[in-house]
Amino acid sequence: MTILSTEITRLLGIINDRNKSIESNKSTILNLEQRISELRILESRVQDYEYKLTLLTQELERLSNAYKAKCEELDQSNQRINRLEIENSHISHLESDVKRMRELY
Repeated sequence: MTILSTEITRLLGIINDRNKSIESNKSTILNLEQRISELRILESRVQDYEYKLTLLTQELERLSNAYKAKCEELDQSNQRINRLEIENSHISHLESDVKRMRELY
């Protein structure tokens, strides 16, 4: 009877240890499932951010091209203004020359 009692006690101890291990594993599984759920949410957010980043990159490229076009337009306008100023200066000199000639004759 003592041997049987000792064996039963030993087996009950093993069962208790296994039950504790099972409970610990259940807790670990629940934590990991929760973490997986959180990671899926984060993955979805990352995909959303990647999509938005693509849109923003395209918009930045469009604005950059528009800026370059406006800079070229501004350069052309500045060149035209410079030519007109030179022509205006030339006309002013010619007017002065004409005025002096009239005064002389």
